[in-house]
Amino acid sequence: MNNQALNVAILIPAFNPPPALVEYVDQLIESGAQRILIVNDGSAPTYKQTFARLAERPCCTILHHESNKGKGEALKTGFRYYLQNYKDDFRGIVMADADGQHRIEDILHIESLLEADADEIILGCRNFDLPEVPGRSRFGNGLSGAVFRFLYGGHLTDTQTGLRGIPNKQLPWISQLPGSRFEYEINMLIYCRKRNVALREVPISTIYFDNNAGSHFRTFRDVKPIFFALLSGLFEYAFSAVCSGVVDLGIFLLVNDYLSDLPNSALRLAISLSIARICSSIPNYLINRRIVFLSHRKKRSSAPRYYCLWLSQLLVAWLLVFIGESTLPLHVGWIKIFVDCILVIISYQIQLHWVFAKPDAERSVACS
Repeated sequence: MNNQALNVAILIPAFNPPPALVEYVDQLIESGAQRILIVNDGSAPTYKQTFARLAERPCCTILHHESNKGKGEALKTGFRYYLQNYKDDFRGIVMADADGQHRIEDILHIESLLEADADEIILGCRNFDLPEVPGRSRFGNGLSGAVFRFLYGGHLTDTQTGLRGIPNKQLPWISQLPGSRFEYEINMLIYCRKRNVALREVPISTIYFDNNAGSHFRTFRDVKPIFFALLSGLFEYAFSAVCSGVVDLGIFLLVNDYLSDLPNSALRLAISLSIARICSSIPNYLINRRIVFLSHRKKRSSAPRYYCLWLSQLLVAWLLVFIGESTLPLHVGWIKIFVDCILVIISYQIQLHWVFAKPDAERSVACS
């Protein structure tokens, strides 16, 4: 076993941990761990002896929550304590779970890849194709991975991994992210994508004890906030679309009504749509750039792309609304709403992957 001193602190959030946690910590110490932060997240009184034994280890620091606040809050407590006391002594933090499902060798591998000033965060990714993986874990990871890829543009093999290496450079903002339970970990990935922080996945052992019976993850309690967090980008985009859509539709109806005497319906629609789109495009661009996609592209890079997309949408909208008004027994306002809903969905993917695409997106490396 490697006895070289580790240049990272190990952070373990613990709620009602198994007795084997003490042996696991001893193995980390034998492998060279110099500082292990363990957050007792409101464990039951019967676990006091376990934490007392851990506190006897000179390199262990035990932090306590009086009541259970959730894994996210436990991690943030550890991050903040580390930043206040140890950030000058180590390159960063390696997160590990208290159930012993992360092998010492995998922790050492992630430690070897971590640099204090690095831009990338290291993720240990499991192989969900193995037969011993519980069905709910395979399904949940597959679904969350697909949603993450659709909404944020990054392919991740394991969105739920608890084994992560975080360099000092990234810890200040990560310690301030929202989320108190398991949704905090997905928020970390989302904001990494938004801030253009590279996510590097490395393969780790896939271990489940007794079909993952020791996990504190509760399907009905914890899935909802995770997927609300995952869908936060969609909610932000919907807010942007609704705000600009109200402006767009209102101006379109006013101008279209004002020009109702114009004999050429195609020209009337072209003028109405153009004026409405011009007025609504400015708030839409600013909200999408600053909030939805948190783009780091300069305006001179993203604005021309946005207005190229805008012009394409204008032409398509004009054609579809013109055809709809000519053939459907509906008010032109309802036709425009239907057309805009379709274009909004398509536009999201184009803005994500082209208009506001992260310049270094290719630096996110998935497991092979």
